[in-house]
Amino acid sequence: MAQFHRDPASYLALMREEVPDYERLQDETAAATGTAVRRVLELGTGTGETARRVLERHPEAILVGVDASREMLEHAAAALPADRVQLRVAGLHEPLPDGPFDIIVSALTVHHLDAGAKAQLFRRAVAALAPRGRLVLGDVVVPQHAADAVTPIDGEYDLPDSAADQLAWMTDAGLRASVAWAHRDLAVLVGDAPGDGGVIDELVANNQAFAAALPAQHLDVRPRRRLVIVTCMDSRLDVFKALGLREGEAHILRNAGGVITDDVIRSLAVSQRRLGTREVMLIHHTACGLQTLTDDGFRAELQEATGVAPAFAIESFTDVDADVRQSILRVRRSPFVLHRDLVRGFVYDVDTHGLREVDVERES
Repeated sequence: MAQFHRDPASYLALMREEVPDYERLQDETAAATGTAVRRVLELGTGTGETARRVLERHPEAILVGVDASREMLEHAAAALPADRVQLRVAGLHEPLPDGPFDIIVSALTVHHLDAGAKAQLFRRAVAALAPRGRLVLGDVVVPQHAADAVTPIDGEYDLPDSAADQLAWMTDAGLRASVAWAHRDLAVLVGDAPGDGGVIDELVANNQAFAAALPAQHLDVRPRRRLVIVTCMDSRLDVFKALGLREGEAHILRNAGGVITDDVIRSLAVSQRRLGTREVMLIHHTACGLQTLTDDGFRAELQEATGVAPAFAIESFTDVDADVRQSILRVRRSPFVLHRDLVRGFVYDVDTHGLREVDVERES
């Protein structure tokens, strides 16, 4: 594929001959641009094959196209509607045109960049995308199975990477990445930018898809396992998955450190006295964020930043086992907790994902 960009007149015929499913790749790339698009940036416009399809799909869109070859762009200019395109000579390493763009699309171009340059391009693309914009990449990739590598690659000008690696780089750049289409060593990857509401917009969209796929159901407000768990807010601990729980089986109380505060006691009292739980499971974990600060230091930091000394306790600690023991004793000593004889504490290892129990002798 190294010489295809040099001869605009023979480019399309060569691509059709050498790249399996070239037309399908182009069609799937255009289809992945979605709907209701007004402003498009194309990276590597070439002779305009992708641009033509994208403009046909989005009749109200304006397309800004960049390519390192002036000759290719002259060919594209003759084939595309002049009032809807702005073509510029520029390479992928150069600054991108000013955004924001609803779509940034590229077909059979980004594979010419090495791994580091691809990852950097994805980060620059995010900065040029509008909220809820989309990066669409149709390209040759390194397939999972060697037998699927059917597109000629020179190993010097052509530097494809796997779809998995590129999805990871898109994700690192802040995009919600997925595969829109794949066949052998060709793939269309998409990366969706968050909306004005940031990640929350993405999560709302995820919930809509989640809810649409499930039948309506009503679960009893009382947990079936009669269990309440107190644990840390740490994002590495997926309580339901780690313990094999299902929805409706347990109450989950979370805060920084999973420590027993007055508010946790309030929730435990409601959970046991009104909602029927009995057992209390306390789960702290290794490498906790509260182990990286001190009460006095963080309190001073808050007061300096706000001018107000916090009334709440910071509850930092250094010894996780000792903090679990303290939490167990706080629950057992609270008169508001109804079932104080069924309290156990554990440490979750964030690396191995295993639980280790911490024992405390019962007080007489």
